[in-house]
Amino acid sequence: MNTNSITPSDCDVFIQIWVDGNATQLGQTTGIYLVDNGGTPGTEGTTALNTVCTSGSLICWTVMPVDPNFLAKGGSLQLQSVGNCNAWGDSGQPTEFDSLDFIGTAQTVGSASYQLTINVCAPGGSGMTLLIDPTITVN
Repeated sequence: MNTNSITPSDCDVFIQIWVDGNATQLGQTTGIYLVDNGGTPGTEGTTALNTVCTSGSLICWTVMPVDPNFLAKGGSLQLQSVGNCNAWGDSGQPTEFDSLDFIGTAQTVGSASYQLTINVCAPGGSGMTLLIDPTITVN
């Protein structure tokens, strides 16, 4: 849970992780789509999203189901972690705000990949953990 005073409404950069819970039950990431509010073309909608931001940007990652009824039908979804990378600098690794959101700060200029760990369980299905590796470019 959140241990700091930063909330998602404080963020300037938003990365949404859309999950098709039924597609991911095959153990593949073909049902995961990442988008951000940066407007950089080329990687939107893929697991290889490259988010471009400036040093000092507050970033909020949010995982959400493609099917708006997924959770009500008994499915579960959790953003388990946002992995460490050089971009986070002295502020440290992004931290959990709640089970669907993480918050972090981009500090170190450059481009780096990091790992997102997502837990998914379709209604009536078994749970699984999926890993994806987007990139962040800090200017």
